[in-house]
Amino acid sequence: MGSFDYGEVLERLGDAVVVADSGGRVVYVNAALQQLLGYRAGEVVGQPVEKLVPARLHPAYAAGFRRQLERPSTTPGSRLRIPALTGDGREVDIEFTLARLDLPLIPAAANGSTPPYLVASLRDAGATAVLEREVRVAQYLRATMAVSTAVTSTGDPEDALRAMLPVLCAQLDWDVAAVWQWDPDVRRLRCAGFWQGPGVDAARLESLTRSMTLEAGEGLPGRAFAGHRAIFLDDVLTAGRSLRAPAAAAAGVSCGLAFPLFGAGGPQAVVEFFSRAERAADDELLGVLDSIGHQLGAYLDRMRAEASLREVAAALQASLLPPRLPQVPGTELAALYRAGGHGVSVGGDFYDVFQSGPRTWTVVIGDVCGKGAPAAAVTALARWTVRAAAAEHSEPTQVLSRLNRALTEPDEDRPFLTACLVQLEVGESSTSARVTCAGHPPPYLLRADGEVSTVDAQGDLLGVLDEPELTTASVQLRPDDLLLLYTDGVNEARNPAGRVFGMYGLTKALGRCGGASARETVDGILAAVLRHQGQDRRRDDMALLALRRCAPPR
Repeated sequence: MGSFDYGEVLERLGDAVVVADSGGRVVYVNAALQQLLGYRAGEVVGQPVEKLVPARLHPAYAAGFRRQLERPSTTPGSRLRIPALTGDGREVDIEFTLARLDLPLIPAAANGSTPPYLVASLRDAGATAVLEREVRVAQYLRATMAVSTAVTSTGDPEDALRAMLPVLCAQLDWDVAAVWQWDPDVRRLRCAGFWQGPGVDAARLESLTRSMTLEAGEGLPGRAFAGHRAIFLDDVLTAGRSLRAPAAAAAGVSCGLAFPLFGAGGPQAVVEFFSRAERAADDELLGVLDSIGHQLGAYLDRMRAEASLREVAAALQASLLPPRLPQVPGTELAALYRAGGHGVSVGGDFYDVFQSGPRTWTVVIGDVCGKGAPAAAVTALARWTVRAAAAEHSEPTQVLSRLNRALTEPDEDRPFLTACLVQLEVGESSTSARVTCAGHPPPYLLRADGEVSTVDAQGDLLGVLDEPELTTASVQLRPDDLLLLYTDGVNEARNPAGRVFGMYGLTKALGRCGGASARETVDGILAAVLRHQGQDRRRDDMALLALRRCAPPR
């Protein structure tokens, strides 16, 4: 069978064409090569194809050449951009595409060569470089913004690491990703998360990645960790002694990239990507990822520090609240506290329930102005002052007046507070409640028949006036009646548009709790407030306490 003369076709192409045999020797170039790089055919034919690229790229080009020979016939590779050498030794940016050809090529056959061939089409990259760079910069900016959104939407550093993998891969067109965390105890990297894109079967690679640990300098992640910089490998299958090379080959990936995340003490994690498509090294991308690594590392450091502060704040806050509510005869109790903001400061909301007489129980809820150590000190003072005063005084106004004197002692600059105190007199079939509010939102009364009202017991806040005006209101709690105490973080909760939950929202939510237990009621109120707030929950602390008169046993 005769050979088809591809030469005439190749000469008519606008792109420069270089044909090399399986040994990497140039066997044909078309006339467009001289216009692009300044070489005449006689200067190139018979020479190694590496003659056309700078010496520093010879190893990478040779590896890519070998990979392309392994592709099926006529299957083109990716469009790549590399520097090329002109006939006078200058470097210029070109784009090229490689394809394997198994048919005899005329006039290449006249040079004594035989298939297979690699056919490279080359073109000037300068004309589109500016536009493509603008597109690339926009892509990197979108990736940075998307990662920032993904990471900041989580409250846990480890969740943040895993959340950024699919985002970065989607934005930068990578197929597989893993994140490695440094374990200082064993001084090795451990896989903390793995992601693969749609249509990718990387199960074997994932299993191996999750099961292994790496020393600093070992493998692609270890090299990025030890080198403190992003690293690109154009061929992960042949790079060093890669234990994951067979698994990577099974997943169909070829090139890889890794970059470290830097905390205050140096690198703390590494993110690595793999792609099934051939890619060229992109110094700009590596620089962007190095920047992302520093920014993310610093952010994760802050997240971990805030998590530690939250643990300390939660422990201190718990010490300012009763560890459990007591058993009050004929009464069902439930309470909850929810920290506002990021939970890194101790809040000023508190509550307490304790027995203050043979058949008398004292219930108090309050809100100290401010947060942190000053608020915590006043909270502790308030709780224990109320306990001491309740042992001596049976009137709620007297108890709160005693607390006010403690807050307004000379030479003491303490925050003010609001409080609601209830003295319960528990009977056989009903409970008498005497209520006093000191600048505090009035408690709600939910009757067994579903009627909702507030208890009018207004008074001045504590810690400001020497003699605050306080009043007492009396309420009789019959079976299945419920009294709800709360702090202003509940009724002042705002939605993203700025509208408060308000007394209307609280009345409506409580009205839906008819027949519910005390626990179901406080949980239902909290759920209603959180629904109202939506995603904007950086508000005040909230405390809720419900007491429900139980029906006598039959």
